[in-house]
Amino acid sequence: MKLEGKNIPIKEGDIEMILRKLDNLKTILENQVGKRRIDINKKTLLGTDQAANYLGISRTELYRLTGKGKISFTKIGGRRKYTLADLDKYLEGEYHPVKPSII
Repeated sequence: MKLEGKNIPIKEGDIEMILRKLDNLKTILENQVGKRRIDINKKTLLGTDQAANYLGISRTELYRLTGKGKISFTKIGGRRKYTLADLDKYLEGEYHPVKPSII
């Protein structure tokens, strides 16, 4: 899609959110060196450390948010995994209380 010369309306705070996401994504990519990423059904799953880095919060805060049902997760082999889609929903304020799933 070519956007050159087109005006795209941006809501207040969008630029900051985009910059924060890019910075968090940079951190994740830097942490990926030598680590394995799990893909299931074309949904990228992040471990707890990766998800916390992506959100820019501590592991403890991530556990608190998942405990309150504000961020969903899947357990695979006893480990929590988070989809980028669910993390983005939380960042955008579009989360809904959820129950964890276990695989």
